[in-house]
Amino acid sequence: MNYIIRIFAGSKIRSLLLFSLSVATFASLISYDPSDPSFNLVTDSYPSNLFLYFGSYLSDLIYQLIGISAYIIPLSFMVWSYELFRMGQITFPKVRFLLMLMSISCAACAADYFEIAILPSRSGGILGIGL
Repeated sequence: MNYIIRIFAGSKIRSLLLFSLSVATFASLISYDPSDPSFNLVTDSYPSNLFLYFGSYLSDLIYQLIGISAYIIPLSFMVWSYELFRMGQITFPKVRFLLMLMSISCAACAADYFEIAILPSRSGGILGIGL
């Protein structure tokens, strides 16, 4: 059991997991299709999202909440995984997470003025509408 804990405690494995999460989130967002089954649409059709049902629901939820600024999440995860891989730790992780949330909020507010027809709600999502 201690061997498994030591493997996952290593920064290389954690960076690989974080990178995989960023690629999976990015692939889910890129392959979003409004006709896929989601929280807003019940259909018998097979999802065209790369991660099937999980990806269609995940991308719909993220687009609903924060709109086009959703791409900040996989970008941040990718940068963090690179830093974790190179240096063994993420410097100032709480500050970086807070800055990511602030940049998502600002981007959602700015994107709310644009209209992208493929998104389930407006371009800024619920956060952009609310702020």
